Amino acid sequence: SVELVSAGRTLFDMPPDSDPDIIHVDTGLGRFDHHDTSDFTSATRLVFDFLVDEGHIKEQEHDALERIVDVITRYDHFQEAQLEGADDDMHIFSLTYIIFGLRTNATKALELIQLGEDSLDGILQYMKSKVHAEHIIEKGFTTQSQWGRTLVLETDNDRAMKVAFIKGYDMVIRYSPSYKNVAFK
Repeated sequence: SVELVSAGRTLFDMPPDSDPDIIHVDTGLGRFDHHDTSDFTSATRLVFDFLVDEGHIKEQEHDALERIVDVITRYDHFQEAQLEGADDDMHIFSLTYIIFGLRTNATKALELIQLGEDSLDGILQYMKSKVHAEHIIEKGFTTQSQWGRTLVLETDNDRAMKVAFIKGYDMVIRYSPSYKNVAFK
């Protein structure tokens, strides 16, 4: 179960990490609180590193989770303010700002935690797919065509095409071995 405490406090004002059945995260200056260090880290990073050290992270999810933890840590240090176009209203549609907007209603805190967990599950699935697509792109053939930087792939993974465009390709040609068809975008 999840219990909420005020920032900097612990449950029942107990010393952090004193009860093995209670884990304080991001508060109380315990094992999973980063507020007593100047390191570029986060509670998320501390928990992730612990889970890796304990062997609780599946190998096929490690790279995707590592990247998600990096993004969360950057948000924790307000790095989104450094992005090009940081003032663009499009950023308001990110999970961070949605949660920030919804947390004004304290009676719905546990529902908000569930929304965050469900959203992070979706982000994990997408990130795993993106990491896989990037591996496919690395194996592709890049050339310069009349349409610009062109990538040729042999894969059934359609997402690799979208990721290739995000990475700056002007044209992507994908041959699907299963369906025996060619897609151009």
